[in-house]
Amino acid sequence: MSQPLSPIARWGDSAVRIERAYRQMLTWAAGQALDGTDEGMAACAFYQAGVYRHRLMVLRDVVDRFHREKHQGDPIPAFYDHLSTLAEPDLAAGAERCYRVALALAPGFAEARYNLAVIRQRRGALEEALLLFERAARGQPHARARAHSRLAANAWWVSAEILTRLGRPDDAEAAYMKALALLGNFGVYHTAAADFLIRRRPGITAAEHYERVMPYSHLHAQEFLEPDFLPAETVPVDPAGRPCDPLVPSMVAWCAGGVIYYWLHLYCLVPGSLGPVTARDLETALGSRANPTRWSSRRWTLRNLRVALARETLLS
Repeated sequence: MSQPLSPIARWGDSAVRIERAYRQMLTWAAGQALDGTDEGMAACAFYQAGVYRHRLMVLRDVVDRFHREKHQGDPIPAFYDHLSTLAEPDLAAGAERCYRVALALAPGFAEARYNLAVIRQRRGALEEALLLFERAARGQPHARARAHSRLAANAWWVSAEILTRLGRPDDAEAAYMKALALLGNFGVYHTAAADFLIRRRPGITAAEHYERVMPYSHLHAQEFLEPDFLPAETVPVDPAGRPCDPLVPSMVAWCAGGVIYYWLHLYCLVPGSLGPVTARDLETALGSRANPTRWSSRRWTLRNLRVALARETLLS
């Protein structure tokens, strides 16, 4: 038996430590009647937790901009105050942590890599973001990606924009051509390619791309086009309807046997008489089941704890 990990509160933002902790929890729970130990399902859960924070980050930016530019006497939207209660103050850092954990669990998760690139670009780490976008473009999207998702095309397009900012026009043109080979029209944003080409070599090629802007078209925010996840890959919602944080035990159901908590994409049935539990409690409980001698001195154990990868398994 490997050495027990530090309590989850001390894992910090290290994606590698969280990923190892998740695998350790699965190892400790191996005595349970689990349906499988596919880390890809947990990766999907952390990705969804990241997208939730990512959405709030963009929404907060919009509301903050409105608040800065409002005139004296303009009403302050009630949602402005409510927004601060929805997630941690540094949403970008929270989203980045979730995406990095998803990639630690599933290194080939192209959607998570794309979204991490968006966050790193936002934070000014252009070289790192470029590498992430290029790897995402060459990666394999989720098997249940949306039909209108154009991850590779969007990744090459943003790569071209970054390469232009970095003063690498030849590489930028190559990236634009890769994007356009995958998606011929980027809507109103297509002018960026036309402007770039007309600076490089004025003529018919640039004119053709200006003409592509004319038809009506859509360009979606790729980072928010989540795959159509299977139930086993979907992060549950809390009683308020918000996606659960995989790092924080959340009550998601009640049954005759007690309360079901969601944690690290595991479902833990805790006897209802024990009251609210913490991540440290659950870690200790799983550790004591796997190695009773080492953990016997801990103050809190759950000898009747049941663990499953699906909530329905505990409800049946």
